Amino acid sequence: MTASDFILSQFSIAGRTSQKAFLRRWLKLCYGSSVLLVVCVFLISQGFQLAGYVAAALILLTIIANYSMIIRRFHDRNRSGWWLVACLGLNIGSSFLGKLEHTHQNLFLIFALVLLVANLWLLIELFFRRGSLGTNRFGEDPANLSMALGQ
Repeated sequence: MTASDFILSQFSIAGRTSQKAFLRRWLKLCYGSSVLLVVCVFLISQGFQLAGYVAAALILLTIIANYSMIIRRFHDRNRSGWWLVACLGLNIGSSFLGKLEHTHQNLFLIFALVLLVANLWLLIELFFRRGSLGTNRFGEDPANLSMALGQ
């Protein structure tokens, strides 16, 4: 696999990502994003304004790569990638919680509880549950493929 094929594969939503590969890649993206952010903040504080634009572009690419990985993880669980849209919609909806808090306390508590349950489900689904066994509608089992390749 060439370097360009590898980079393009990071943004692909086709196929499946195993639980183990997801955890490894998620940690790498978190560490890489943190280091990138610290370096860029330092460069901006030293007067390099271009670093801010570069940082914004790289962080956007990291977010896109992360979302494509989450979609492939949903595929491994035999779920559609549209579940990510539903979860993002709930989290974007949480920005309205501050407005509800003072006017409708009961509605605020219900929405906060729904948001908590949805995010706990997402956490368990992505990080703690094994993918579906064997081939599913999204492709071969990545755990079986890695064993077949001797990795």
